[in-house]
Amino acid sequence: MDVASDVDEGRESLQRLTDPALAHMPQEQLLSELLERVAAILRADTAAILLLDGDGRHLLARAAKGVEEEVEQGVRIPVGKGFAGRIAAERRAIAIDDVDHADILNPILREKGIRSLLGAPLVVEGRVVGVLHVGSLVPRHFDADEADLLQVAADRAASAIEYAVLTEGRRLAVALQHQLLPGLRSLPGVELASRYLPATREEALGGDWCDAFPLPCGRLAVAVGDVVGHGVAAAVVMAQLRTALRAYASEGASPEEVLTRMNQLMFNLGPMSMTTLALAIVDPIRGELRLANAGHPPPLAVGPHSRSFLAEPVGLPLAVAREARYESGVHSCPPGTTLVLYTDGLVERRGEVIDAGLERLRLAVPAGAGADAACARIVSALAADARRDDVALVVLRLPGA
Repeated sequence: MDVASDVDEGRESLQRLTDPALAHMPQEQLLSELLERVAAILRADTAAILLLDGDGRHLLARAAKGVEEEVEQGVRIPVGKGFAGRIAAERRAIAIDDVDHADILNPILREKGIRSLLGAPLVVEGRVVGVLHVGSLVPRHFDADEADLLQVAADRAASAIEYAVLTEGRRLAVALQHQLLPGLRSLPGVELASRYLPATREEALGGDWCDAFPLPCGRLAVAVGDVVGHGVAAAVVMAQLRTALRAYASEGASPEEVLTRMNQLMFNLGPMSMTTLALAIVDPIRGELRLANAGHPPPLAVGPHSRSFLAEPVGLPLAVAREARYESGVHSCPPGTTLVLYTDGLVERRGEVIDAGLERLRLAVPAGAGADAACARIVSALAADARRDDVALVVLRLPGA
């Protein structure tokens, strides 16, 4: 067998690993297809992909060709132990010419009659995310060229896997975010509109949220919050806080009482992420609103002849101090007022003071426009740039005089 010729042919075959169709496959199908292609490139009898699990200390078999039992039996290999574990720990390709005389932790490899092995780490941006290995049912010496070839395959496979994971995760995250964000409920004559804009980076679910719902005596609660962090943990905190806010406010608690009770709840439930929150209870009949703020960017009130941020009072974010207490301030809210609540992703930009973003927002709200038109204008003016954070935005407009 002409090894040099085979390697040249293999390098050309690696282009199959960047097939654009791979990006649109579900993760399990993607892993299976990658193994088929890698095994064909190296003319191997078996191939397997193990990925790091959540704790980062074990490799979990996720896909296999010729050693499907690895996946069926849920094989877990400690990082640093055995063949695959050494590859992950040492971050380099490893070849074993004779399995019978090697430290093989996984008995399935011997049971299947594998005689020789070659494996390489899956690395994404300097992080080991798993291991790709191939095996031969006849004794075989995997040379340095073949090891380099497998490493190139592993690098391309790692990128494809990471892209598929992030794409699928983002798609699910956005769907879940919209399920968690409730439909806003308003009062007759009061306009409400909202937007949720996921960050443009490929990350998981964010913790930005907003809510609005009627209260007794013709009042309306409007809130926007931002749970620090991303992922399922942030979504769980967000869902708990939204439920607590609705319960406490519906009982008739004032905004400052709602925030105080929510803060205590977070400590009673155990470790939870720091959260900023602004809560306004609007009374259209009296033309005023009562605002309590837990470390959140100030809401903006735009009237027929004024544009001002409701900057006072501001307390600590939730889950910072168990004994934190909150105050509320009363602000005029005459007919024709537009109230804008938002999360910091709307106004913050890297390398820029936040005051610049606040000023853009202050000038962006069109006086006299409906709530939905105001939302659209704000998004167009402030969210057109690449966003590094999620944005939740809610706009309330009181009927004119």
